Amino acid sequence: MKFALVSWSKGKDKDALSIIPVNWIVDFDPENSKKEYLIECCSIGGRRPTNGWLVEPAHILQLAEKESNLKIAEQKLVQEDLPMSKKRKRVLNKLFLDTPEETVEQVAKEKLQIHCCKTV
Repeated sequence: MKFALVSWSKGKDKDALSIIPVNWIVDFDPENSKKEYLIECCSIGGRRPTNGWLVEPAHILQLAEKESNLKIAEQKLVQEDLPMSKKRKRVLNKLFLDTPEETVEQVAKEKLQIHCCKTV
């Protein structure tokens, strides 16, 4: 496995998701990916600082050979966490309803009565 999808455990990025190379994971054991690992926060193309890279704890959610596979998994997880849209539900135009005109008018009157009772 070359890449890992991780969820940060502590710090300012707590519960955020990231895709990282597996070689950034300190003492990584692919057989035991359920435990919390320390991740070296390396900058790509940068030299290693004398004190070493910043290390943050994270949980490994998924491993993959290709980064693109993890991007798809990340998008699915993010969409699950998003709240439902606040848009109104789409209502069919009454021209396409198979109900007679009287029924549509009765429903409209009932809704008006309910609405008027709530506002009083």
